[in-house]
Order: sequence, then C-alpha cells, then structure tokens
Amino acid sequence: MIRIHVTKIDGKMIIPEKEFEQLIEEAKKNGQIAIETNDEFSDLINASASGFEFWDNDIDDKVWNNA
Repeated sequence: MIRIHVTKIDGKMIIPEKEFEQLIEEAKKNGQIAIETNDEFSDLINASASGFEFWDNDIDDKVWNNA
C-alpha cells in the first residue's frame, strides 16, 4: 500500500515528489499510465535566476557602501 499526502491549492493537487515517484512505479507495474507534465513556473524560475548577475557589481557596491 502506498500512502500519499495530497494538498489541494487553487484547484490543483500537490503530491510530494518521493510519493509521486512511488505512485508512478506502482502504476507502471500495471502498464496503464500516461503522464503529462506542465511546469508552470519554469519560466519564472529561469527569469529570477538570471537576474542575480545584476547584483554582482563591484563598482556599484563601492558607490552604495560610501553613500
């Protein structure tokens, strides 16, 4: 038996990754599964990560530290 902890947020079901992997493995045994993924936040994560280079500026650090 697989125990899964599900959280419902804004009409979506959230399942912890490890429990999801267990569920998938069990479903594969039956050979009756199709999985579609949609990572809605991938573009947001990429945009936020790329913006960190802006803050790595030695000249700007000196100006603001002396202000």
